[in-house]
Amino acid sequence: MAAEHRILVRAQQTFAAAVARRFRDREGLLDVDGLARHLIEMVRGTGAAEVTWILHSLPWLDERRVRERFLLLVNSGFRTLRDYPKRTILSIAGEARQRGQVEAAEHAIGILVSPTHARLVGERPAGGVDVQAGLARHGARLQSITQGEGSIVYDEYSVVVDAMPITLRPRDFLAEMATDLNSAINNDVFDEVNEFRRRRSDARRGPGPGDVYDIDIRGPDNGSVVLVERTPSRFVFQTVYTSETGQHPEYGSREFGYEVIERGRVRFYTRGASRPGGRGAIHIGMRGVGGYYQRRGWTALIQGIANQIRSRGGHVTEGVRSWRQNG
Repeated sequence: MAAEHRILVRAQQTFAAAVARRFRDREGLLDVDGLARHLIEMVRGTGAAEVTWILHSLPWLDERRVRERFLLLVNSGFRTLRDYPKRTILSIAGEARQRGQVEAAEHAIGILVSPTHARLVGERPAGGVDVQAGLARHGARLQSITQGEGSIVYDEYSVVVDAMPITLRPRDFLAEMATDLNSAINNDVFDEVNEFRRRRSDARRGPGPGDVYDIDIRGPDNGSVVLVERTPSRFVFQTVYTSETGQHPEYGSREFGYEVIERGRVRFYTRGASRPGGRGAIHIGMRGVGGYYQRRGWTALIQGIANQIRSRGGHVTEGVRSWRQNG
């Protein structure tokens, strides 16, 4: 098996070198634009495997420059972004994020997934003064999506409200969720999977960036999150490490919010973008038992929102909608 692997690696390196030689001039300088354009055509024609070989098999190849040009050319309309295999572009966008090319990654993810998920992957609010002060106050450390393992997992769970209760505005219900998520939702299944507790020192006032919430998560691992952004229509948690709860099993962020859609209806949602916390978690976490409880928990959260709005005089006729993908 090892011999077969070595033969395959040599074949990949030979192939990659042959392709790359086509884009060197007489002085040996690499035509980055030419190679990036060629990679785009290869993705269209044969998929991602050969592109991956080129970008990983040649130690002298400046991967960052080629990847950056690849995304720039795609995003600028060299070809329509949706013409390419979605998983391939998302994978390259994720690697661009790993290398600090935040704007390029956000652009691609915003088109192929959603603007919300682009914001979550970019993690820009985490650098805010209030967030950093809160982390210092609680002795917590951010768990950036760039520190996780494997591909990024994107998801959304939502429900459409036909009519809100007369005495309850969407922003007011969302504020209840930011203050005490479990009490606002009041769903036994959600409580069984996730129990959020805002730290006592933060609970003396209204929720704001920098507040830390500890989570009793079903199973052996607990975790904590920090509130990194709050507006009238959304709030965002990012996972953190704390001495009290240790490492959260995921690295990334989750947004809770609402959108006013056609005919005055309101969509409540939660959207996440994260990666598992270790190589073992890739198999037993987000794609195994942990993934099951995530789906169960976030589905229960949205069901709880619908039930609470009905119980207070609102109208909800549709069920929970959800999707989940890796990239």
